[in-house]
Amino acid sequence: MRPVMTFVGRLAARRRLLVALIVVVVIAAGIIIYAVTRGGSDDADAATPTVTSRTVTAELSTIKQSISTTGTIAPATQSDLTFPASGKVTSVLVIEGDKVTVGQKLATIDSASLAASLAQAKLTLANAQEKLASDESADASSEQLAADESAVTTATDGVTSAEEDLAGATMTSPVNGVVTSMGLVVGQQVSGSSSSSGSSGGGSGGTGGTGGAGSGGGTSTGSGSTSTTSTSGQITVISTDSWIVNATVDSNSVDLIAKGNQATIVPSSSSSSSSTTGGGFGQFAGRNGGTTGGGTGTGSGTGTGSGTGTGTGSGTGTGLGTGTGSGAAASGTSSTIYGTVESVGLIASSSGQTATFPVVIKVTGSPTGLHSGASATVTLIYKQLSNVLVIPTSAITQQDGKSIVKLVSGDSTTTREVTTGTASGGYTEIVSGLSEGDQVKYDVISVVPGGTGTGGGTTNRNGGQGYGGFGGGTGGFPGGGSFPGGGAAGGGGGFPGGGN
Repeated sequence: MRPVMTFVGRLAARRRLLVALIVVVVIAAGIIIYAVTRGGSDDADAATPTVTSRTVTAELSTIKQSISTTGTIAPATQSDLTFPASGKVTSVLVIEGDKVTVGQKLATIDSASLAASLAQAKLTLANAQEKLASDESADASSEQLAADESAVTTATDGVTSAEEDLAGATMTSPVNGVVTSMGLVVGQQVSGSSSSSGSSGGGSGGTGGTGGAGSGGGTSTGSGSTSTTSTSGQITVISTDSWIVNATVDSNSVDLIAKGNQATIVPSSSSSSSSTTGGGFGQFAGRNGGTTGGGTGTGSGTGTGSGTGTGTGSGTGTGLGTGTGSGAAASGTSSTIYGTVESVGLIASSSGQTATFPVVIKVTGSPTGLHSGASATVTLIYKQLSNVLVIPTSAITQQDGKSIVKLVSGDSTTTREVTTGTASGGYTEIVSGLSEGDQVKYDVISVVPGGTGTGGGTTNRNGGQGYGGFGGGTGGFPGGGSFPGGGAAGGGGGFPGGGN
């Protein structure tokens, strides 16, 4: 038999249900309000816009219009050196990677045979000269005299060649630079050929160095910095006191760039280091019997931290840990160097649907610290206006298609129409409407990022086992043991005493 619920019982049940619903609604509303207010606070802290007024003076300055691109640093000269005559290598005085100077000896071949060849060439010349003199005294025919003169010329060339071969028995560096390729060993028999030096620049066709244009020094295909070079020298030396940058521009910019344009170059160079600090765990403390302990630790790097933990018996423990940490990163700095455009290629190379044109920039002077093959950011200045009146571009507003500024005169501010010219680098040329020394006012809206804060906290747990705080370094357990008293984890794999 089912019990019959009275009216009073049903009313009591409904009241309990109503109270439970009210409690749920209140809790949910509290959570939502907390989330909204907390989020709003975070947003406010993260970005607070501010408006400030600035007054600037119209002044004469220089406006530059430029194109930014990237490029690759290359030596201005690559010399592929060979002995001019055949012979046996008697000495090799450098190795790959050695720095060399102009005129420094690199290698030698046996010169005895070359000296004998020179002596024979001189004798041949002397005989030819004597024959010419004899025929002239004998009133020989014009045909005979012409043949004699030709023989003298040939013999003279033979002497010159023999002298060059003998001088070439000692190979020397034509530039200040670095040996990048070595193909000689002592005792090797070499065949004579002519040495060559080439530019590493761009351009079209020709034979030359690593960039594509120039003469001698390997072979080059195509144009610009993407050319292919083969090394044919017995020793190859590249210059280190003269450099170029092989860059490219697209079809929209190539007509703006011309030979002689100025350029600024920032070689890529970066190094970074970082350190993180703050500690590991503080210490576990508080086990049956009121064992206490403390631990401190120091993190690595630029920050330090410490952590302490104390505990009392009866299954309660408190811990407080504080730690600070910081990381530092440093980027290597690259100094700006300068140059001028040496050539602009007329033949494009395509990558996908984009056509690019080679531009070679000759680096000014002999900057140190450059490396062949390193990348660089290049700014090509194609237009420069000197002694023009400028103001910040942000000080100019547009009203009904007109350029307007706020002119400051004493305590008053009025609007004035101006005629603008070239704009670049955040500044705009004022063609008319202002004079040098006029002051204009404008508003700047900036966003101030929210600050950061630090804090510490405590954790308290009743019953079971107390937790220590987090702190700096790696604090040890009391007395250097594992858990207090030397015990292991107990209570089914939790903390001593069965706590979690």
